Amino acid sequence: MFNWIARKQASNSIVSALNRAQAVIQFTPQGNIENANDNFLKLLGYSLQDIKGKHHQIFLSAADAASADYQKFWQRLNNGEPQTACFKRIAKDGR
Repeated sequence: MFNWIARKQASNSIVSALNRAQAVIQFTPQGNIENANDNFLKLLGYSLQDIKGKHHQIFLSAADAASADYQKFWQRLNNGEPQTACFKRIAKDGR
């Protein structure tokens, strides 16, 4: 029991540290936004109400959203492959 509690506390600490240091967004396998942390929302100028339930492609240009690379991005995510890179995303104000 103690080991489980210690592992849970360690896991919660890691998630908390990531949320303080990184912009994090959560979405369904289909790409619909479920949640985003304050860092993500501030960075892109949105509130959670602005984006929740919308598709992730709202952060891309129309050309990027229609690209083969973007389709591969989602295929890889749905195959359980982590995607880590610098991704160009468009903020609410267009920057």
